[in-house]
Amino acid sequence: MTSVTDHHAEPAAEHTVDIHTTAGKLAELRKRLEETLHPVGVEAVDKVHAKGKLTARERIYALLDEGSFVELDALARHRSSNFGLDAKRPLGDGVVTGYGTIDGRDVCIFSQDATVFGGSLGEVYGEKIVKVQNLAIKTGRPLIGINDGAGARIQEGVVSLGLYSRIFYNNIMASGAIPQISLIMGAPPGARVLSCPDRFRGDGRPDQPDVHHRPGRDQDGHRRGRHDGGARRRPHPHGQVRHLALCRLR
Repeated sequence: MTSVTDHHAEPAAEHTVDIHTTAGKLAELRKRLEETLHPVGVEAVDKVHAKGKLTARERIYALLDEGSFVELDALARHRSSNFGLDAKRPLGDGVVTGYGTIDGRDVCIFSQDATVFGGSLGEVYGEKIVKVQNLAIKTGRPLIGINDGAGARIQEGVVSLGLYSRIFYNNIMASGAIPQISLIMGAPPGARVLSCPDRFRGDGRPDQPDVHHRPGRDQDGHRRGRHDGGARRRPHPHGQVRHLALCRLR
């Protein structure tokens, strides 16, 4: 007589991907590319949306023609092991770079991700921006920078500052050769504002201490950014920009 338990199969072993096979390598690639959509977790993306803002990647999708964006170095990670950084290596390293089209015209673009290390610039992060800058200069494409993050990634030391110099050098090399458009979406430091200086637009503001204009009246950063330090007033007296570029982004 056959027992009832004989009709129940043994639990299947947990499926694992064999990365030594082509199918396994493709499965691992798909997994990592999926991870780039939320490199520090879905919760971080939800917090961005709760503020009524778009993520770095969503801003690119909203700006470029549908389906035209080609990403560069999506799987890049930082190389630093200082201060425990080797235990946290999110894909993309905090900036999305690539190229696509706007109304059929080719452009290069980078968009900073404030959910990854606060959007701070590290070595690999800077190398990604330099690479897309070089592509824009070589191919004659306009370069768009969507800025929303902190300054240099202090955990990586002086190498992050070194990448700023390479970015600024490319700004100089591109000046007069290709349009450089900067969108300020958050409260980035002054170094971010100087980059891509030909056109400047945004409701964000360069990072500066909050102040009281007079007793009893507080000015938050958003209001001061729009009325006292925004794109329409602040850059022009210092000669940092020539035109304002309008863009419907959040």
